[in-house]
Amino acid sequence: MVVTEGELREIWRDGKNPFPIFPPGTRFTPAAQDFIKAHNIQVRFEAAPNFTTSNMPFGLEGKKHTMLHDRLGTLYALMLLVAAEARRYQLPRMATSLNTLVEHCREIQSAIQNDYPIPSHKRITEYETTNNTISGADDHIILYWLRYLQAVTAEIIATALEVFPPSEKSDLFQALNQLSNDIFQLELLFKAGTIGWSINGNR
Repeated sequence: MVVTEGELREIWRDGKNPFPIFPPGTRFTPAAQDFIKAHNIQVRFEAAPNFTTSNMPFGLEGKKHTMLHDRLGTLYALMLLVAAEARRYQLPRMATSLNTLVEHCREIQSAIQNDYPIPSHKRITEYETTNNTISGADDHIILYWLRYLQAVTAEIIATALEVFPPSEKSDLFQALNQLSNDIFQLELLFKAGTIGWSINGNR
């Protein structure tokens, strides 16, 4: 993933927020690199997991396991960026919900690496609708971000299916499916006006 100067500014917010730990392979634009140097910010990268025969599931290729871990790290960082976008567009409730999902994502990643059960979490309130309009070119940019998060989550689920039999990791697949559903619920709540905001008088 590539991080821009604007995204760094939104995350940092003049030093009010700590910088996240970025997944391995994260790159920064030249302007973002200048921003980091100008503010003397220490950028931390997540270390690639060191899997051994003692913590690697039987018959599992370490490469696929590492790929799943890294993709969860990418989703974690993306969620932080989308939460920053939500704050930029004056969507504090959505930003709060996304920050909650960030923590869920981190717990899933840690549980996979350390091979312990994934705790269940309260779902984002489901919005019942029979008028789910088709998305179009006039949608707000935050909706495209949410759909991107859904697409990345779907790829993670597909990767997980290559790594773990669903019967052996039911808690993992339940957590990933809940994560995907919660992102979708945020989209529905936004469309319904439940998560409201205003920009220059427009909703």
